[in-house]
Amino acid sequence: MKKIPLLIGLGCLGVVLVLSSTLFVAALSTGKSPAELLFPVSEQQARVIAQRHGIIREVEPATASNPQYEVEVFDGFNEREVTIDATTGAVVATEEDLDASEADNSPITESEARYIALREVGGRVTDVEVERRNGQIVYEIEIKKNGEEADVHIDATTGYIVSIEWEDEEDDD
Repeated sequence: MKKIPLLIGLGCLGVVLVLSSTLFVAALSTGKSPAELLFPVSEQQARVIAQRHGIIREVEPATASNPQYEVEVFDGFNEREVTIDATTGAVVATEEDLDASEADNSPITESEARYIALREVGGRVTDVEVERRNGQIVYEIEIKKNGEEADVHIDATTGYIVSIEWEDEEDDD
């Protein structure tokens, strides 16, 4: 009975080795890199897609853990981040930093957004920004807790938590 977990682990390792060697052989036979096989949309294609939103400042490449290109663009007035799916080429998100005054007419105040975020994750608020995400005004509340950093996005109209993104403090990328 104690050998079952070991056998399962070895089976999983075998599957991973077969898949990775298949990817390597496919890359060699087609002349494409493994990244090109994993992501049909190249970084150059992502740049072309993002150019519709402005002048490209920076491109964060897609990875196996995050199969999206994050492209920072400037449209002459505002900087925004355009997120492009590396498998389909679809624009899956846009973010734009706003002045805090743009949230003044929102039903949820900054202090209410802070309270909502702290109630959800605890810790200490280190920064608050207002941004437009996919056309929606949100507060981005940055919180530090136990050596980790969380970005809590609160809808400025409803007070709902849009997302929570955790990152180790050591990952300052």
